[in-house]
Order: sequence, then structure tokens, then C-alpha cells
Amino acid sequence: METILDTNPEELIVTDRDIFTKIWFSPRRIFKYINDQQYDKYVTILLVLTGIHSALSNQYLLKSGDVLSTWVIILMCIIGGGIFGWISYYIMAALLSLTGKFLKGKGNTKSILRITAYSMIPGILSTVFMIPQIAVYGEGYFKSGTHRIIEDGFLNSIGLLSTIFQAILAIWTIVFMVIGLSEVQKISIAKSVLNFILPIFILIIPLGAIAFILGYFFK
Repeated sequence: METILDTNPEELIVTDRDIFTKIWFSPRRIFKYINDQQYDKYVTILLVLTGIHSALSNQYLLKSGDVLSTWVIILMCIIGGGIFGWISYYIMAALLSLTGKFLKGKGNTKSILRITAYSMIPGILSTVFMIPQIAVYGEGYFKSGTHRIIEDGFLNSIGLLSTIFQAILAIWTIVFMVIGLSEVQKISIAKSVLNFILPIFILIIPLGAIAFILGYFFK
């Protein structure tokens, strides 16, 4: 299926395939199309895959492999992350919409959630690079660092390269989010960066205050 962006002859035709290919080098244009056309076609599947990716990343950071087997962790992430993981992104979209209003942003929760789903394409792709790391480190991938030491230099190189690619894609995800927010909120990149980080403070400050109070009374 092909859809014309608008009547401007300088604009190219955008297909479903273009959404996933041209977004890498023309993100502003693609996000404009997604927002203007309310392009929801792949939002659900992208949010499901993002939920799985986030769950796997969280289990890696939590070192859940110290108490659970790798296959149990993967199964939990696929089921739990796929079914419930998108909820956190809905909450994030709501917070971005709320804080964006202070910056004269125009986006609502639904439009920001749509942009968020497509912004996560690099993050979803980075899940692929977890596969060689799990293959290299086996049960040690989700365990504490001492379990990830192996003697094979070649395999260590594969694991390191995979980690580097994941880091690059994580940065790319943030770039997409900032550009996407700028487009949907109709604000500058500088304000979009501020819009992106404000929800973090909204969550961290209350949680930090609660932790401080609990620590004071129960120390």
C-alpha cells in the first residue's frame, strides 16, 4: 500500500516498508507522516516487542540469573513483557503529554504513544544482539559479572561487539524519541529534550522522598 504524504511534489511516496527503513536517516519526515496520518498500523506489535525488550533488559540489570534459569527468565519476559510491558510506555506517554503542556506542547497521550512505539524501533532491534551474548555467556548472561568471564578471546569479542551495538541503538532510540516528541508536540528540539527528561524528575523526586522518609523511620 502506498500513501502520498501531501500534495507537495518534492515529497516522496511513503510505503509501509519506508516507515521502517527511511526512519533511520529521515526521522523527522517519517514522524511527521506518522503523526499527521495517525499511522497506527504497527503500534500494538511494536509496543509488545518493546515490552519484551524492556523486560529482558531489566532482568539483565537485576541479575535475575542468580536465582532463575535463563529459559525461565526468557519465558517470563516474553509473556509478562509482551502482555504488560506496554503499560509502562502508556504511563510514560501520559507523563510526556502532561509535562509537555508546560512547554506549550500539542500532543496528547495517544499521539505521543504512537510516536513512542515507532521511536523504539532501534531498541527492539537491539534485542537481536542479546542472542549472541546469551549464546556466548550462556547462563552467565543474566548473572552477576563474575559469571561472565570466559577464556575464549574470540567469543569475548563477539560479546563486546554485541554490547557496543546495543549501546549505539539505545542512543539512537533516545534521538528518535526527542525528534518524535518535537514533531508531535510542535516544539523545538531543546524543549523536546526538556520534555523528555521532566517525567524522570516527576517520578524520581516523589520516590526519593518516600525512600528517605521510610529510611528515617525504619533505620
